[in-house]
Amino acid sequence: MSFSIKSFSLLKRDIFLFITNLITGIIIARMLGPKVMGLWTILLLIPSYAEAFGRIKFDIASVYFLGKKETTIGEMIFNLNFLAIITSFFIVSIFISQFEWFYSHLFHASHLDMRSLTYFVLIIIPLQFIFTNYSYLHLYREDVLVYNMMA
Repeated sequence: MSFSIKSFSLLKRDIFLFITNLITGIIIARMLGPKVMGLWTILLLIPSYAEAFGRIKFDIASVYFLGKKETTIGEMIFNLNFLAIITSFFIVSIFISQFEWFYSHLFHASHLDMRSLTYFVLIIIPLQFIFTNYSYLHLYREDVLVYNMMA
């Protein structure tokens, strides 16, 4: 498969995901209503902020080292998953240790108790880190079909 075909495949995937996310977002917003949709959005911001502030981007560096043939893919998968678990554990630990402070700032105007959902969303953080690792590894291997299926 050529570079242009792979790039076009990624573009088609992005267009498909944009349309489906738009449609499902509209449906979810209509079903939840404005207040609960706002709370849902706040919940989804927790893993996004964890990734923005806590992901140390070893996955990007792994593509460099794999391209230079300085390591094997098996070693890199082990290292990336180990680092993802350690950093996500550290981030989740900080959040849990300061849970009441975070909760009071995020949901101060809410009349609903979102504590159990907030703890549940914390499970997404290590999964998101590992998912990102494998995304970069599949792009390194130019396995666009698997990357598109993952997305």
